[in-house]
Amino acid sequence: MKKCLVTVLCLLPFLAFADSSCSATNEIGAYCSISCSTGEAAYCKNGLGASSPTCECEANSEEFNKVKKLLKSIKSKSLVAAPEQLEVIDVLSAVNAKLAALPPVRQGESCVQVEVSRQCHDVGAGCYAIPPGPIVQPMRGSSCNIVCNATYETRCTPITGRFSATPPFYSPKPIIATIVEPNWQSIPSSVMGLREEYINCGSLKQSISFRHQEATRVGYRITKTKAIRTQNAVNLNISTKVGFSFGEVSGGMSTSMSRDVTITDGNEESEETTRTLDETIPLDIPPMKRVVFDHFWIKREAPIRYMGMVTVDGPLAANGASRRLLSEALPEAEDRTFPFEGLIAMSSLTNGQSRFMETPLTPEICDGKPTFTKLSNPY
Repeated sequence: MKKCLVTVLCLLPFLAFADSSCSATNEIGAYCSISCSTGEAAYCKNGLGASSPTCECEANSEEFNKVKKLLKSIKSKSLVAAPEQLEVIDVLSAVNAKLAALPPVRQGESCVQVEVSRQCHDVGAGCYAIPPGPIVQPMRGSSCNIVCNATYETRCTPITGRFSATPPFYSPKPIIATIVEPNWQSIPSSVMGLREEYINCGSLKQSISFRHQEATRVGYRITKTKAIRTQNAVNLNISTKVGFSFGEVSGGMSTSMSRDVTITDGNEESEETTRTLDETIPLDIPPMKRVVFDHFWIKREAPIRYMGMVTVDGPLAANGASRRLLSEALPEAEDRTFPFEGLIAMSSLTNGQSRFMETPLTPEICDGKPTFTKLSNPY
């Protein structure tokens, strides 16, 4: 299925014919007619009820085909962007690196008992006093012993070290994401169209049913370009709500969206569904007429970029400095703050539109051709 930019397509002719004219009425008698110059096709459509009939001229199909080729070239050059690489910041590694850069912190001390002095004395019944004078006597008997008492003091050596963090991490305050809105007027649109051409060289009116079916993906898709890895426990994620609203440039429609977006790493988040579009329109092809009928849906995919910062906290590994939280070791919030970014692609559909164009046929044109011919061309 070929896709075209609607902003350029609106400037295109849909069909091509030779000199032609047509007229149209509505049910209360209002009338219009038109004659188109060489290379243009007359486009007339009857109005329903009191609605006005339509008479227009359309340019030729050669120009239409030229612009379709141009659209294909423009799309391949400007709309197909290289996918952005996901940058993941490992919070545990980042904060532990900052903790390791801090000066060593006294986390405790190692203490031992050291002997500093000793006092000794005799104990026992066999101990004798030394009398005065030159008389030599035994100083001690067999039951005399020496007893010594040691004196100790406690000597301590300080223990220093560095803190380290342990998951899980959490955000102590709400996480705010900001939206970078695109230029809504410049968002390209794609067209899902079907053109059928009917050539009735017979003398009877041909009644047919024009049917156009398309399947397309609609919803939102989140692609992360910068995320954080928190190594949290299962079901413990850090997320934020991203919300925005915008007005549809064509058709005056408005769209709004609010989603919870996890800012941690992982696969892209998507809530897209396949929607099948189906339109059936009855048509009458008059005799000796060539009719071209176009029907299309317009799809827009708005790229909404979001970005924000998250400040984390979490427990520290056991230490002797009585510090429990990361914020106690890194009190400055910027040391625990990390960026996240991403792109939300949200699609919307515009109701189907159609065009009916009719030109007369001559016997010379129909010479040797089937009574009725149908040609289909999806675009």
